[in-house]
Amino acid sequence: MKRIHVLKTTARPSDFSELFTALRELGLRGGWLDYEEHGDAPSGLEAAAAAGALRAVGVGRHRVLTVKPIAGAAVLRDLLREHFAGCRVVIVRGTIEAPVIEPAKAGWAIREEGGAERPWTSRGLAEALRKPRLPGSSGDSR
Repeated sequence: MKRIHVLKTTARPSDFSELFTALRELGLRGGWLDYEEHGDAPSGLEAAAAAGALRAVGVGRHRVLTVKPIAGAAVLRDLLREHFAGCRVVIVRGTIEAPVIEPAKAGWAIREEGGAERPWTSRGLAEALRKPRLPGSSGDSR
């Protein structure tokens, strides 16, 4: 499995549509992870999970929602392996240690902890994500 770049943000998922489009145009995949605690899933799925089902899956018109009961806190590395195989990047909204990506005037700004900010266009970033490490980064890929 190729390493997955992990970038954190405080922005909204819709802010990343241009980046996700640039990734798709290059045949690459990107993912989004809300790594924050949320309320219960829809009642039927929540009931199935509470009853002991390994997974409860709901299918909507354009979406699939999966509920998996867990015993403790979610582990980022496990989530990446289980849900984001094949992705070159996962944008995470939540408290993790990773370079920060935010929308900028001409595309994106990526900043490492204590480091300088680096600007990217959507296409340039998508192309750079093909590599195991982003140029100029310490490479917090998982």
